Amino acid sequence: MPTRLVSLLRTDWAPLLVALVGTAALFAFSGRYGLHRDEMYFIIAGRHPGFGYVDQPPLTPLLAAAEAQILGVSAMAIRVLPTLAYAAVVLLSAAIAREFGGGRLAQFVAALTVAVSGWIAIAHVVSTETFDILGWLALLLVLVRIFRGGDPRLWLLVGLVAGITLENKDLLVYLAVGVVAGVLLARRFDLLRSKWLWAGAAIALAIWLPNLVWQSAHGWPQLEMARVIAKHSGADNRSGLIPIQVLLAGPFLVPIFVAGLWWLLRSKESVPWRPIGWAYLISLAVIYVTKGKGYYNGGLIPVIIAAGSVPAARWLQRGGRAIRFAKSATYVGATAVSGALVVFIALPVMPDSRFPTSRVARGNTVAVDTYGWPSFVAQVEAVSSQLTPTERDQAAILAGNYGEAAALELLGGPGLPRVYSGHNSLWDWGPRDDSRTTTILVTSQPGAGDHFGPWLGPCRLAASIDLGFPSGITEEQGAGVWVCGPRTAPWSDIWSRFRHLD
Repeated sequence: MPTRLVSLLRTDWAPLLVALVGTAALFAFSGRYGLHRDEMYFIIAGRHPGFGYVDQPPLTPLLAAAEAQILGVSAMAIRVLPTLAYAAVVLLSAAIAREFGGGRLAQFVAALTVAVSGWIAIAHVVSTETFDILGWLALLLVLVRIFRGGDPRLWLLVGLVAGITLENKDLLVYLAVGVVAGVLLARRFDLLRSKWLWAGAAIALAIWLPNLVWQSAHGWPQLEMARVIAKHSGADNRSGLIPIQVLLAGPFLVPIFVAGLWWLLRSKESVPWRPIGWAYLISLAVIYVTKGKGYYNGGLIPVIIAAGSVPAARWLQRGGRAIRFAKSATYVGATAVSGALVVFIALPVMPDSRFPTSRVARGNTVAVDTYGWPSFVAQVEAVSSQLTPTERDQAAILAGNYGEAAALELLGGPGLPRVYSGHNSLWDWGPRDDSRTTTILVTSQPGAGDHFGPWLGPCRLAASIDLGFPSGITEEQGAGVWVCGPRTAPWSDIWSRFRHLD
């Protein structure tokens, strides 16, 4: 079996070169602007280790906190693992194309298409989706080998990878539903009769069990999070489902994706892998019905691209020299344009000084959420420095969301008061020190002083945050920094009022 594992990961030099060039490009952009709000939140959450959090399983926060501890708290340092994940997904895509029967050209097409796809946007920052797609692809590579008659003991490896992936994000359930339904639709009942499949399922469940126990003990907060997301963003998620799928496949490379889906569902040579084609369609339908986000089945898209590289390579090789040259030029041109568009949309290419007022800022929410945090922290610190020494010693900062709280905690100076927030898991680590009777309240909520005054004491507006963005681009632009107090009620009596999930 070890020999078989090595053969699964074998790759040609061309995909390796593509992965190296793409990795170098991502590293070049990784330090631009700054840390993303989610990255900072993951670091803070990982410093409170547990078997789960209200908004995700534990793996990504623990990895982010470990990176920050070892390499330091900076954008370039924290993005080492996502960049390596990018390279791994490119190479795994080429390996899957080989498993589908693709030769060197098909493997190169798979690697290059995935390298310039929307995967760039996901791999630019630390996110649960970054490691989720890596886990899906590793699992699907093994499934592709099993489906074509590979050693059934590989189901044990599927279980191991599935269990680890579930400790990162429970979206693997979408894949499981899709694959099981695909196996039934494709009448691959032979797969269900393997004792190794059930042994692998037991391994996956055993690894996932600590998080399931934690979720159960805390009232299944991730289900509550899913309901909140569906309620607040369900319509937008549905309308954006197909556009996001197109972006993930590569805007001008969608024909390869479509060819892959068609090949998996209709070609005679792809019969062993028919369940994967069905799994994509079924997972897409489930996401639509549940109002999930468009990238929830993103781990299947590189596999469909890998499938499409097989007929694409044959198309490129058909015809005379002039025809082949024209086809190759068409593919290279589409790759260049698609990649450039994805990079422009997803990566921080705009100069810092021009970005806040540019049109890019209105569409690139990832870049927006990495911009301006040092300035935000400095403006809150300026309010803190205006307090009297007694007030500062007795003060706490209450931030409106996890990005603000994490930025203040990670980037703030040593004299900054303790930072708290009621947002998501941060509420669990809320204030316990009732001696802190002055509260610096940071929030974008209009009329916050009147709203929170009954619990925090009289509030005065001390500053308004200005990051240079037009109004409405980011929650922090125009947010108020209020000084409230003295607080008369103990935190234990009022803290429940500050909890919010989204």
